[in-house]
Amino acid sequence: MGDWFPKQTLGSLPEHAARRWGAREAVYFKGRRWSFGELSAAVDRLARGLMHLGIEPGEKVALWMVNRPEFLETMFAVLKIGAVLVPINTRFRADDLAYVLGQSDATTLVIAERSGPVDYLSMVREVPPSRVPRLRRIVVVGEAPQTGTLHWDAVLAAADAVDEAALGARAEAVSPDATAFVMYTSGTTGFPKGAMHDHAIVRNVTDRAFRMSITPAWPSWSRSGPRSSTASTRTSRNSWRRRNVLCATCRASAPEFSRRGCRAPCPSPGRRAKSSVPSCPATA
Repeated sequence: MGDWFPKQTLGSLPEHAARRWGAREAVYFKGRRWSFGELSAAVDRLARGLMHLGIEPGEKVALWMVNRPEFLETMFAVLKIGAVLVPINTRFRADDLAYVLGQSDATTLVIAERSGPVDYLSMVREVPPSRVPRLRRIVVVGEAPQTGTLHWDAVLAAADAVDEAALGARAEAVSPDATAFVMYTSGTTGFPKGAMHDHAIVRNVTDRAFRMSITPAWPSWSRSGPRSSTASTRTSRNSWRRRNVLCATCRASAPEFSRRGCRAPCPSPGRRAKSSVPSCPATA
Protein backbone atom coordinates (compact mmCIF):
# COMPACT_ATOMS: atom_id res chain seq x y z
CA MET A 1 0.00 0.00 0.00
CA GLY A 2 1.30 3.46 -0.88
CA ASP A 3 1.76 6.26 1.61
CA TRP A 4 -1.45 8.26 2.17
CA PHE A 5 0.52 11.50 2.05
CA PRO A 6 3.14 12.27 -0.63
CA LYS A 7 6.43 12.77 1.18
CA GLN A 8 8.29 16.01 0.68
CA THR A 9 11.23 17.79 2.23
CA LEU A 10 11.12 20.99 4.23
CA GLY A 11 13.69 22.58 1.95
CA SER A 12 11.34 22.26 -1.02
CA LEU A 13 8.57 24.33 0.58
CA PRO A 14 9.74 27.81 -0.54
CA GLU A 15 9.94 26.60 -4.14
CA HIS A 16 6.45 25.09 -3.97
CA ALA A 17 5.11 28.28 -2.38
CA ALA A 18 6.73 30.40 -5.10
CA ARG A 19 5.05 28.35 -7.81
CA ARG A 20 1.70 28.68 -6.08
CA TRP A 21 1.74 32.25 -4.76
CA GLY A 22 4.65 33.89 -6.62
CA ALA A 23 4.11 37.62 -6.23
CA ARG A 24 2.15 37.46 -2.98
CA GLU A 25 3.84 38.91 0.09
CA ALA A 26 5.68 36.32 2.18
CA VAL A 27 7.86 38.33 4.58
CA TYR A 28 7.84 41.84 5.99
CA PHE A 29 10.77 43.12 8.04
CA LYS A 30 11.71 46.67 8.98
CA GLY A 31 10.00 48.32 6.05
CA ARG A 32 11.05 45.81 3.42
CA ARG A 33 8.82 43.20 1.82
CA TRP A 34 9.62 39.89 0.09
CA SER A 35 7.27 37.96 -2.15
CA PHE A 36 7.20 34.16 -2.10
CA GLY A 37 9.14 34.20 -5.35
CA GLU A 38 11.82 36.48 -3.92
CA LEU A 39 12.10 34.40 -0.75
CA SER A 40 12.54 31.20 -2.77
CA ALA A 41 15.24 32.84 -4.91
CA ALA A 42 17.06 34.06 -1.79
CA VAL A 43 16.93 30.57 -0.27
CA ASP A 44 18.34 29.02 -3.44
CA ARG A 45 21.16 31.54 -3.66
CA LEU A 46 22.21 30.94 -0.08
CA ALA A 47 21.93 27.17 -0.58
CA ARG A 48 24.39 27.39 -3.48
CA GLY A 49 26.69 29.53 -1.37
CA LEU A 50 26.64 26.94 1.42
CA MET A 51 27.41 24.21 -1.10
CA HIS A 52 30.43 26.23 -2.25
CA LEU A 53 31.63 26.34 1.37
CA GLY A 54 31.76 22.55 1.27
CA ILE A 55 28.81 21.75 3.52
CA GLU A 56 27.84 18.14 2.86
CA PRO A 57 24.55 16.27 3.40
CA GLY A 58 24.16 15.25 7.02
CA GLU A 59 26.50 17.96 8.35
CA LYS A 60 25.20 19.92 11.33
CA VAL A 61 24.72 23.64 10.76
CA ALA A 62 23.93 25.63 13.89
CA LEU A 63 21.77 28.75 13.62
CA TRP A 64 21.95 31.28 16.46
CA MET A 65 19.82 34.20 15.38
CA VAL A 66 16.72 36.15 16.38
CA ASN A 67 13.74 36.47 14.06
CA ARG A 68 14.84 38.12 10.82
CA PRO A 69 14.78 37.24 7.09
CA GLU A 70 18.25 35.66 7.21
CA PHE A 71 16.93 33.13 9.71
CA LEU A 72 14.31 31.93 7.21
CA GLU A 73 16.80 31.89 4.35
CA THR A 74 19.35 29.92 6.36
CA MET A 75 16.85 27.43 7.70
CA PHE A 76 15.41 26.51 4.31
CA ALA A 77 18.79 26.63 2.53
CA VAL A 78 20.38 24.23 5.02
CA LEU A 79 17.45 21.83 4.74
CA LYS A 80 17.40 22.06 0.95
CA ILE A 81 20.98 20.81 0.58
CA GLY A 82 20.41 17.92 2.98
CA ALA A 83 22.34 19.30 5.93
CA VAL A 84 20.89 19.19 9.46
CA LEU A 85 19.77 22.41 11.10
CA VAL A 86 20.58 22.98 14.78
CA PRO A 87 18.61 26.04 15.97
CA ILE A 88 20.06 27.52 19.17
CA ASN A 89 18.09 29.40 21.78
CA THR A 90 18.99 33.09 21.53
CA ARG A 91 18.74 33.35 25.33
CA PHE A 92 21.72 31.02 25.68
CA ARG A 93 25.08 32.48 26.54
CA ALA A 94 28.64 31.34 25.81
CA ASP A 95 28.66 28.25 28.04
CA ASP A 96 25.35 26.85 26.75
CA LEU A 97 26.36 27.74 23.19
CA ALA A 98 29.60 25.80 23.57
CA TYR A 99 27.74 22.77 24.92
CA VAL A 100 25.23 22.65 22.04
CA LEU A 101 27.88 23.20 19.36
CA GLY A 102 30.11 20.51 20.82
CA GLN A 103 27.39 17.99 21.63
CA SER A 104 25.76 18.31 18.18
CA ASP A 105 29.08 18.08 16.28
CA ALA A 106 28.19 21.26 14.40
CA THR A 107 30.67 22.16 11.65
CA THR A 108 29.15 25.54 10.79
CA LEU A 109 27.61 28.33 12.85
CA VAL A 110 25.47 31.09 11.35
CA ILE A 111 24.81 34.17 13.51
CA ALA A 112 23.79 37.79 13.40
CA GLU A 113 26.63 39.84 14.84
CA ARG A 114 24.36 41.80 17.16
CA SER A 115 20.73 42.11 18.16
CA GLY A 116 20.12 45.32 20.07
CA PRO A 117 22.46 45.35 23.07
CA VAL A 118 23.36 41.65 22.73
CA ASP A 119 26.74 41.02 21.09
CA TYR A 120 26.51 37.46 19.79
CA LEU A 121 29.86 37.49 18.03
CA SER A 122 31.65 38.40 21.25
CA MET A 123 30.05 35.44 23.00
CA VAL A 124 31.12 33.15 20.17
CA ARG A 125 34.70 34.34 20.65
CA GLU A 126 34.47 33.38 24.34
CA VAL A 127 33.99 29.70 23.42
CA PRO A 128 37.27 27.74 23.76
CA PRO A 129 38.13 25.90 20.49
CA SER A 130 38.70 22.75 22.56
CA ARG A 131 34.96 22.60 23.33
CA VAL A 132 33.93 22.78 19.65
CA PRO A 133 36.49 20.60 17.86
CA ARG A 134 34.37 20.12 14.72
CA LEU A 135 33.44 23.76 14.19
CA ARG A 136 35.14 25.00 11.02
CA ARG A 137 33.07 27.93 9.78
CA ILE A 138 31.34 30.94 11.35
CA VAL A 139 29.09 32.91 9.02
CA VAL A 140 28.17 36.36 10.31
CA VAL A 141 25.37 38.70 9.28
CA GLY A 142 26.74 42.15 10.07
CA GLU A 143 27.83 45.48 8.71
CA ALA A 144 31.43 44.56 7.94
CA PRO A 145 33.59 41.40 7.71
CA GLN A 146 35.11 40.25 11.00
CA THR A 147 38.41 38.46 11.55
CA GLY A 148 38.14 34.68 11.59
CA THR A 149 34.62 34.65 10.14
CA LEU A 150 32.85 34.54 6.79
CA HIS A 151 30.67 37.53 6.00
CA TRP A 152 27.11 36.81 4.87
CA ASP A 153 27.55 38.79 1.64
CA ALA A 154 30.67 36.80 0.76
CA VAL A 155 28.73 33.54 1.09
CA LEU A 156 26.02 34.89 -1.21
CA ALA A 157 28.64 36.02 -3.72
CA ALA A 158 30.16 32.53 -3.72
CA ALA A 159 26.84 31.16 -4.99
CA ASP A 160 27.86 32.19 -8.51
CA ALA A 161 30.39 29.33 -8.51
CA VAL A 162 27.62 26.71 -8.15
CA ASP A 163 25.05 26.33 -10.90
CA GLU A 164 21.35 25.77 -10.37
CA ALA A 165 21.51 22.25 -11.80
CA ALA A 166 23.92 21.20 -9.05
CA LEU A 167 21.56 22.58 -6.42
CA GLY A 168 18.63 20.82 -8.06
CA ALA A 169 20.48 17.50 -7.99
CA ARG A 170 21.45 17.96 -4.34
CA ALA A 171 17.89 18.85 -3.35
CA GLU A 172 16.47 15.91 -5.26
CA ALA A 173 18.76 13.52 -3.37
CA VAL A 174 17.50 14.59 0.07
CA SER A 175 15.39 11.87 1.66
CA PRO A 176 12.17 12.95 3.43
CA ASP A 177 13.03 10.35 6.07
CA ALA A 178 16.42 11.90 6.81
CA THR A 179 17.08 13.99 9.90
CA ALA A 180 16.19 17.64 9.30
CA PHE A 181 16.53 19.28 12.72
CA VAL A 182 18.21 18.69 16.03
CA MET A 183 16.28 20.88 18.46
CA TYR A 184 17.65 21.36 21.95
CA THR A 185 15.57 21.73 25.09
CA SER A 186 15.98 24.77 27.31
CA GLY A 187 18.15 22.89 29.80
CA THR A 188 16.16 24.19 32.77
CA THR A 189 17.05 21.28 35.07
CA GLY A 190 20.18 20.01 33.37
CA PHE A 191 22.11 20.11 30.13
CA PRO A 192 19.98 20.76 27.02
CA LYS A 193 18.86 17.59 25.25
CA GLY A 194 18.90 17.33 21.46
CA ALA A 195 15.70 15.97 19.87
CA MET A 196 15.98 14.78 16.27
CA HIS A 197 13.18 15.47 13.78
CA ASP A 198 12.91 14.38 10.16
CA HIS A 199 11.07 16.04 7.30
CA ALA A 200 7.81 14.34 8.34
CA ILE A 201 7.07 17.53 10.25
CA VAL A 202 5.47 18.68 6.98
CA ARG A 203 3.04 15.78 7.08
CA ASN A 204 2.32 16.29 10.78
CA VAL A 205 1.33 19.93 10.25
CA THR A 206 -0.79 19.06 7.20
CA ASP A 207 -2.52 16.29 9.13
CA ARG A 208 -3.34 18.67 12.00
CA ALA A 209 -4.77 21.16 9.53
CA PHE A 210 -6.85 18.41 7.93
CA ARG A 211 -8.19 17.28 11.30
CA MET A 212 -9.18 20.87 12.14
CA SER A 213 -10.87 21.29 8.75
CA ILE A 214 -8.53 24.09 7.73
CA THR A 215 -8.52 24.44 3.95
CA PRO A 216 -6.85 26.82 1.48
CA ALA A 217 -10.01 28.96 1.76
CA TRP A 218 -9.46 29.54 5.51
CA PRO A 219 -9.37 32.24 6.75
CA SER A 220 -11.77 33.73 4.22
CA TRP A 221 -11.60 37.42 4.95
CA SER A 222 -9.82 40.46 3.62
CA ARG A 223 -8.72 43.63 5.35
CA SER A 224 -12.11 45.14 4.57
CA GLY A 225 -14.00 42.23 6.14
CA PRO A 226 -15.58 38.99 4.85
CA ARG A 227 -15.89 38.83 1.08
CA SER A 228 -19.32 37.22 1.19
CA SER A 229 -21.85 35.66 3.54
CA THR A 230 -20.72 32.24 2.34
CA ALA A 231 -17.10 33.05 3.16
CA SER A 232 -18.17 34.39 6.55
CA THR A 233 -20.09 31.19 7.35
CA ARG A 234 -17.19 29.02 6.24
CA THR A 235 -14.81 31.02 8.45
CA SER A 236 -17.18 30.70 11.41
CA ARG A 237 -17.43 26.94 10.96
CA ASN A 238 -13.71 26.45 10.70
CA SER A 239 -13.04 28.71 13.68
CA TRP A 240 -15.51 26.65 15.68
CA ARG A 241 -13.84 23.41 14.69
CA ARG A 242 -10.39 24.84 15.26
CA ARG A 243 -11.19 25.62 18.91
CA ASN A 244 -11.98 21.91 19.46
CA VAL A 245 -14.89 22.62 21.80
CA LEU A 246 -17.35 19.99 23.09
CA CYS A 247 -21.10 20.12 22.68
CA ALA A 248 -22.77 20.71 26.05
CA THR A 249 -25.50 18.16 25.32
CA CYS A 250 -24.10 15.29 23.26
CA ARG A 251 -20.39 15.88 24.11
CA ALA A 252 -19.47 15.62 20.43
CA SER A 253 -16.14 17.13 19.50
CA ALA A 254 -16.31 20.17 17.25
CA PRO A 255 -15.61 18.33 13.93
CA GLU A 256 -18.66 16.14 14.65
CA PHE A 257 -21.11 19.04 14.90
CA SER A 258 -21.79 19.14 11.18
CA ARG A 259 -22.40 15.38 11.09
CA ARG A 260 -24.77 15.35 14.08
CA GLY A 261 -26.56 18.58 13.31
CA CYS A 262 -26.17 19.68 16.92
CA ARG A 263 -27.85 22.95 17.95
CA ALA A 264 -27.20 22.76 21.69
CA PRO A 265 -25.43 25.65 23.48
CA CYS A 266 -21.68 25.00 23.38
CA PRO A 267 -19.54 27.11 25.73
CA SER A 268 -16.12 28.08 24.43
CA PRO A 269 -13.13 26.63 26.33
CA GLY A 270 -10.12 28.13 28.06
CA ARG A 271 -9.87 31.90 28.21
CA ARG A 272 -13.24 32.23 26.49
CA ALA A 273 -15.04 30.05 29.02
CA LYS A 274 -17.39 32.86 30.08
CA SER A 275 -18.68 33.41 26.57
CA SER A 276 -21.10 31.13 24.79
CA VAL A 277 -22.61 30.63 21.38
CA PRO A 278 -26.36 29.96 21.15
CA SER A 279 -26.04 27.23 18.54
CA CYS A 280 -23.42 25.35 16.56
CA PRO A 281 -22.59 27.45 13.44
CA ALA A 282 -22.34 24.25 11.40
CA THR A 283 -26.13 24.12 11.23
CA ALA A 284 -26.90 27.81 11.75
